[in-house]
This record gives sequence, structure tokens and C-alpha cells, in this order.
Amino acid sequence: MQEVQQVKFNGDLILTTEQLAEFYGTTSRRIQENFKRNKDKFIEGKHFYLVANDLLKQFKDQYAKSGLVNEHVSSLRLVLVD
Repeated sequence: MQEVQQVKFNGDLILTTEQLAEFYGTTSRRIQENFKRNKDKFIEGKHFYLVANDLLKQFKDQYAKSGLVNEHVSSLRLVLVD
């Protein structure tokens, strides 16, 4: 099993779309499509965070060199890890 870099947001352990894609051997686009098809099964703040605007800028600045976030995204879903 692959080792996944631990990342925290708002005090919670999270995974980025890029991390999920790498772990499952797929693309971030496929992860996003699957989320959209199943979005009614997820609750924001319980299963994921939607990060945009100033929070996204802060998150990008913090993890800029890690490769965890595409620099061109305008919003980001961070999946909470139980």
C-alpha cells in the first residue's frame, strides 16, 4: 500500500483530489466526476471541505511545493479522513 502524505486543514486530517487520484491510480478528473455523480451522498463539513477564495489561497501557499494542489484550480474539495 502506498504511503500518503498527511495533510491537515481546519485541524482535520484530509486528502486532496490529487492524493486520491494517485492512491487509486487514476486521474483527478475521474475523482471529480465520481464526486459529482454521487454528491448527494456527501455532507460538506462532515465528509469534505469546499475551499475557495482566501482559504484556497492560504492552502495553496502552505502546500505550494508539495504537488498536492494544482495551481490553476479555483476551488478545491478536501476529503476528511476518519
